[in-house]
Amino acid sequence: MASIRTHYDLLEVSPSADASEIRHAFCRLSKLLHPDTTVLPAEEAARRFQKVCEAYELLSDPQLREAYDSHLVEVCLEIKDTVGEAGAF
Repeated sequence: MASIRTHYDLLEVSPSADASEIRHAFCRLSKLLHPDTTVLPAEEAARRFQKVCEAYELLSDPQLREAYDSHLVEVCLEIKDTVGEAGAF
């Protein structure tokens, strides 16, 4: 089964990270992944940099982050229910 990658995973922070930790992680990763400064192939760098930017944009906004976290809880509960049903043979 493929693991679910969250915006927290993309920024390499925990879901309990505060705004400062999220900003620090974004700055570190954006320097590492920016297409103009990385050793990665241009297409991969651009793709990864864009994902990190999207994650930061969402997690740096308290209202968007709250909605995102609520959605994550719902998804995790659905997965748990699905796995529980599959193992109930």
